[in-house]
Amino acid sequence: KENSKNNNKIKEESKTDFDENNHYDTTELFYTNTIKFTYTLSNQKSSLKIYKDDKEISTEDNISLGDNNYRFLIVDENGDSVEYTLKVTKEGVIESIIILILIIGILGGFGFFIFWIIKKIKKR
Repeated sequence: KENSKNNNKIKEESKTDFDENNHYDTTELFYTNTIKFTYTLSNQKSSLKIYKDDKEISTEDNISLGDNNYRFLIVDENGDSVEYTLKVTKEGVIESIIILILIIGILGGFGFFIFWIIKKIKKR
């Protein structure tokens, strides 16, 4: 018989890479208002419950400014359970604008560097 505790997990092809403690942190910008959870369990006989602030929620939730903490509880047919935690931090408008400016600056700097190299090559 296979050990059910080893089967009691979210499948490896998940887009979210949980760490060895089954935890993951992510950041969303100010314009993100909802989060939708999709999942595939490795054991089809297992069930999943999603909690936010110890209150069970559906697979879709409105996220608020700041930290949004989620807990995923997977229970198999034998009652064995595994817990995953997810922290979604929703940045405010100012923080989001700063992040966007930094990204644009980095991309612009990279673009300018390529332009400069091409210009140098053409001068030869």
